[in-house]
Amino acid sequence: MFKILINTLLVTSAILVSSTASALPIQQADAFVAGDNKAALETSTGLVWLDFGITNNQTVTSILDQLDSTYAGWRLPTQTEVINLWNSLFGHLPGWFSAGTFGYVSGPDLGGDFSAIYDIFNVNGVGEYTLTEDDITTSWPVLGAQGLFMLDNGAIGGAMMYSPTTDSTPGYTAFFYENLGPAPLEWKHEFTSTFLVKKQSVPEPSSLLLVFCGFLLIATIRVKQNQRVQ
Repeated sequence: MFKILINTLLVTSAILVSSTASALPIQQADAFVAGDNKAALETSTGLVWLDFGITNNQTVTSILDQLDSTYAGWRLPTQTEVINLWNSLFGHLPGWFSAGTFGYVSGPDLGGDFSAIYDIFNVNGVGEYTLTEDDITTSWPVLGAQGLFMLDNGAIGGAMMYSPTTDSTPGYTAFFYENLGPAPLEWKHEFTSTFLVKKQSVPEPSSLLLVFCGFLLIATIRVKQNQRVQ
């Protein structure tokens, strides 16, 4: 009598597991008004991260001064929150290394992963990547974003991801690091943001959960119909 119900639950559970395993740890979210899609929801923590680009070209000091006005309800993330986000976004990629205040991955074939993340975070800034080796400095234009945040010791850290813009540009790269540059509180750049987060105010039901409930309802109806026939 309960065969249909059990089979339906097993199939739905398999769908849930396979879909969750392949899903990104972030999804599109709203920042200020419904439907603006200017934020990303980190599904495991419920944290909403402001999109890149919104606080670009402003210093950390300037953003802190606007937390009671323009960015009311938002705050700077903790060092742990940023590292956890970067680990969840890029930790599954081959070659990802993470330890302490530094994490890094780079490769030429990560376009699919980066594209999906870029779309949700609205990454669309063109900046410059600079590499110095043997006292020779080389720079390339890159498509990417950098987010600044406060380290536990009060210093400013950064988390960055960038994609190549030409065939000669180095491959796809993501990293977080302790920022040791001069006066980081006053840094501003056209593709550098200050990370801002807030807790999701109204929990949104998962679409997969709704599918599960739909299957469960159908199975229950079929069981009742079979009982009537018998």
